[in-house]
Amino acid sequence: MSLGADDEYYAELALARARKDAILTSADHGKDEVLAPRTLGDRNGYDSFDYDCYESQQWLNYQILKSDRQDGWIETLRWIMLAAVGFCTGCTAFFIDAVVKYIVKGKFWIISEIFDATDTTNGRGNFWTAFLVWLGMELFLCSIAGYLVCYIESCAAGSGIPEIKCRLNGIRMRRVLRLKTYFTKVLGVLFSVAGGLPVGKEGPMIHSGAIVGAGLNGLKSTTLGFDWLKHRPNSRMRAFRNDVDKRDMIAAGASAGVAAAFGAPIGGVLFALEEGCSFWNVKITWGNFFCAMVSSTTINVWMTGINMDVDFGLLSVPGMITFGNFAVSEATAYNIWECPYFIIIGCVGGLIGALFNHINMKLTVWRLHNVNFSSHRRMLEVMTVALVVSLFSILFPYIANDCTAIANPYNSYPLPPTQLGDRGACYAKDCKCEAELRGAIIQQSTTKWNYDCLYDPDLKDSLVQFACENYHYSPAASLSFNKGDEVIKGLLHNPEKVNMGTLFCFFSIYFILACWTYGIGVPSGLFVPSLIIGAAYGRFVGQALDDANMLSGQGDTVSDRLGVYALVGASAMLAGMARITISLTVILIECTNDVQYAVSIMLAVLFAKWVADCFNHGLYDIHIHLKHVPLLEPFSEKEMFLIQARHVMSSLNETGGPDYRVETLPKVCKLGDIITLLKETKHSSYPVVGYDDVFIGLMRRDIPVSYTHLTLPTKRIV
Repeated sequence: MSLGADDEYYAELALARARKDAILTSADHGKDEVLAPRTLGDRNGYDSFDYDCYESQQWLNYQILKSDRQDGWIETLRWIMLAAVGFCTGCTAFFIDAVVKYIVKGKFWIISEIFDATDTTNGRGNFWTAFLVWLGMELFLCSIAGYLVCYIESCAAGSGIPEIKCRLNGIRMRRVLRLKTYFTKVLGVLFSVAGGLPVGKEGPMIHSGAIVGAGLNGLKSTTLGFDWLKHRPNSRMRAFRNDVDKRDMIAAGASAGVAAAFGAPIGGVLFALEEGCSFWNVKITWGNFFCAMVSSTTINVWMTGINMDVDFGLLSVPGMITFGNFAVSEATAYNIWECPYFIIIGCVGGLIGALFNHINMKLTVWRLHNVNFSSHRRMLEVMTVALVVSLFSILFPYIANDCTAIANPYNSYPLPPTQLGDRGACYAKDCKCEAELRGAIIQQSTTKWNYDCLYDPDLKDSLVQFACENYHYSPAASLSFNKGDEVIKGLLHNPEKVNMGTLFCFFSIYFILACWTYGIGVPSGLFVPSLIIGAAYGRFVGQALDDANMLSGQGDTVSDRLGVYALVGASAMLAGMARITISLTVILIECTNDVQYAVSIMLAVLFAKWVADCFNHGLYDIHIHLKHVPLLEPFSEKEMFLIQARHVMSSLNETGGPDYRVETLPKVCKLGDIITLLKETKHSSYPVVGYDDVFIGLMRRDIPVSYTHLTLPTKRIV
């Protein structure tokens, strides 16, 4: 009976413990027993890369004879290539973000025209017409994303981060870095985000950047049958056609993807270091940072072309998602005695993240057995999820029916009432007031006009009118009936409290939907859904503490500080799900553009990871294990310390099939023997032995294959 995906994952650990017990038992009895070799699993589609440099005599002679001028040309080409990877990744991010922006704008404009709310009436009378139109648009957009993945390229599903992590650590997964995968990923994530699914653009951007880096490094496309260097044997670009340089370019592309997504070039470099690469040096650090800076600057420049509020070229939009402006004042600062609150938020956030990972793992195992083997079933699941998400997004605010007057009408699209200035209210962009005055007046803003300094440009798109009359908005619609990045801004910057019941219901339902969505047949990132779940959780805690008078103090302005708790909750949730620490802290600091939150973010991230690690692995690692990828973990379980190579390798006298016996080559042998060995076996490398079978070297499979131009099996045993 074959094991399920999750059963096999835990069976590895049980097998290791059994070997440990057997080894200890034999040692106690003075025996030197050799355990039976482990049966090799099916590694179809996977291959290993060797990132070590073989210092053969030919290689040494080549390095010595190379002139300084040749080295200079190669280094110059390397920097040009890094700039090209950053530029192309930034352009990709701009294309995705711009198209999503206009599709979503058009979608919401159609619904607002159907609602047709005025100053005195709302649009609930036209709700069911808007309901049907909304479902039609959402299902149409999601069907495109699902079709691209389910019927064109299945490798484009998910975020792509697990696959890129495996590639950077020496595991080749077929079709992951193909040009076909790139276009499927870009177009698919565009329609899945525009279709309202609880997914993000940020994870797929990392995958897209890695594909760009791999493609530009070799100037070759298997999808198009294109090889620019095929008829250029003396081109200097051939110096980059090796596994090491390709790995470095993929790492640079991944860093550029993070930088373009969050406007965080330093965080992008740290993400590639922490989550992806196990091979690193100073040259890679500087190259990745340069590539990430080019990517962030590129999308920054292009975004000013479609942003009517700024002049073209004014670098004010560094990434696809920003958290808005956090004003440095007493209104947004926090006290040292609030750090225990942040630690508790981090611990609970770790529990929520671990629960998310556990539920998603069970769902993924179910999909492996019941859905993923059929393209039609995967497509049906996509449409089912899209229908449920669409129903939630429009029915949730309709049922809540929570229209609320906007504290400052300048935050809404309609112009503020002309008589507002006569009432002593300041609603201009350059409005000035003290932090204490702002906090005190906001508390009365829902009942009186005597407020001041309530304009916040980050709230203009975050307050959704839905079916409310003019100068009113629906807090529930601002959560469910809105773009993901605008939901985050609303949770971080809206000074008015959200109904606790509304907030809790949204958190619970969105948690389930996001957990269900990750893994279906569409490109999907998890950064934005995790940030939304965490921000809703953190804001709920902040409002609860304020209601319990546990935040108030002399001179404090609590309302603005609710956004700090939302930020801390978002950090905790993302750390509990992905188990990233240093890079996450730096990314969030770069997104807020304010270092004053470094301590609170760091505390939440560290405690969330520590708590979550007590229950399971990060979600990306879980998906790597479920795919049976033979990735060597950076840290082994203690039960594996006593396991030796002889316990997992085949023996010389084993009579199994040709793929399982050890094959060696003598130092001097006939060409015919090598060709026969290559045809009969599928190993990646062959040990070269000398007298008395003493190991003297290793011959990789691709070297004799390229020399002899043989058509041989491509499947290899890792």
